Amino acid sequence: MPRTILVENTEDRIHCIADLALRVDPVLTASPGSPAPPKDALLPGANEVDAEEWAKAEKIPLVQFYLKQGILKARKDSVADLPKLKPEEAVELVRKTFDEALLKRWFDLESRRSVKDVIDAQLKAISVPPAVK
Repeated sequence: MPRTILVENTEDRIHCIADLALRVDPVLTASPGSPAPPKDALLPGANEVDAEEWAKAEKIPLVQFYLKQGILKARKDSVADLPKLKPEEAVELVRKTFDEALLKRWFDLESRRSVKDVIDAQLKAISVPPAVK
């Protein structure tokens, strides 16, 4: 598996970055019956991205602008670091995140009931409802 980092998209919209394959495995982020986001998409909240591809993205003037404005934030922590964050920081990050696969990984890593409850609620909030028959 490639080395990954977390990039936070602080806006309530998707940012697509120059057709770069940022997302590690976008197929895993889709609910059954819904299309996967494109590999270059940064969803609202935290996104696990390929570190090498992110290094390329950081050279793009628009990405540099987004970073300077705080629209995108390259975080120093990794996916496995959620349990190390203060509970209130973890909850805030989870509530802003729309990456289903990332939320599921965090649920498996997290031991604090209060944070797990927020992850579960966020997963329910972003899931695609089953098709009406």
